Amino acid sequence: MARFFFVGGKGGVGKSTFAAITALTADAASTRTLLVTTDPASSLSAVLDVPVDGDPAPVRGARGLYAANVDGAAAFARWLTPRKDLLAAIAVRGTYLDDEDVARLLKLSLPGIDEVIGLLEIVQEKPLEKIYVKSLAASDGAANDAEISPELPEPTSDAAE
Repeated sequence: MARFFFVGGKGGVGKSTFAAITALTADAASTRTLLVTTDPASSLSAVLDVPVDGDPAPVRGARGLYAANVDGAAAFARWLTPRKDLLAAIAVRGTYLDDEDVARLLKLSLPGIDEVIGLLEIVQEKPLEKIYVKSLAASDGAANDAEISPELPEPTSDAAE
């Protein structure tokens, strides 16, 4: 079972640094660990001194550690697209909203839901043992964990260099 660890806080308080240090020192060499940022203005690439994009990639010099940047808004849009008509039909039938109100409502999302959908995409594609999530964009700080079922490729020698 994988565990999620969330790091949040106001801008500039050191979320990227704290998450990176925690992931690097949390026995990543013996497990496959993913350090994820959901912050569009993340400094995780600078902290790790490696490019961090949407695909989990090995972190140089840290065996078993991978990093990725989740585009939560894009992930939510991918999730919503095949469900939008059904959700609109339910909302029109079950509320006093008209089609125009429902269309506006479906353009919104609950705070944090896009990041959650993005994390679900990563877990479904590349399951891991530990996932450190840096930043839920300028939210209040939180440290929580949740369990999931995972597997990621064994670390390669490139990741250990």
